[in-house]
Amino acid sequence: LAGYGTIVFVHPAQELYDTQITAYNDKVVIRNNGNTTIKLDKLTQCNAGNTNCDKPILEHILPGKTKTLHKDAGRHYRFELQEGEQKKMQEF
Repeated sequence: LAGYGTIVFVHPAQELYDTQITAYNDKVVIRNNGNTTIKLDKLTQCNAGNTNCDKPILEHILPGKTKTLHKDAGRHYRFELQEGEQKKMQEF
């Protein structure tokens, strides 16, 4: 078996999603308390008018892990939280 930069996510038979998001003035903390991987798709940091945004990226947060997004002054984060088939836009 050989792999060339490939990551495989195997989900449990009974997926449990429990995502906790806490927003502070200078950061957003996303904790995955569930038993399966969640995704932050189209993750970007923008200015107040949404005219100057960073290049969107995709982040995976494994079960039991936390992702902290540090905000620059005058900017906010936008992303699509994906929990299985459910997708919800978030903005902080």
